[in-house]
Amino acid sequence: MCQVEMGQGTYTSMPMLLAEELEVGLDQVELEHAPPDDKLYANPLFGDQETGASTSVRMFYEPLRRAGATRAHHAADRCRSDMEGGSGILSGGERVVTHTATGRKLTYAALADKAATLPVPEKVTLKDRRTSS
Repeated sequence: MCQVEMGQGTYTSMPMLLAEELEVGLDQVELEHAPPDDKLYANPLFGDQETGASTSVRMFYEPLRRAGATRAHHAADRCRSDMEGGSGILSGGERVVTHTATGRKLTYAALADKAATLPVPEKVTLKDRRTSS
């Protein structure tokens, strides 16, 4: 994470955005602070890597949701390829991806390494905010 904790709960709120999109518990998201690098981790409002003016969630809300949705998308793709026949509806939640046709379940953790090697999709579908828990 490129923002620092300065008493506003950033180290809780930012991982919560990922956890919500992935439908996993907050305890399943491991926070690691990003090294200094303005080119990779700049706050879009300031143009450099800094925390301030209550911008952490405001500036990183959508990028973090997209990151979570991308991970879920990759996990689903991996799960489909690991299932016999590679077809069927997948559902997330409770820290697993379920292949509804067979009932087979794989955890996000079991899918993470392979998913991390896949290219970032151009478009991902974010969870509908009205149905988010």
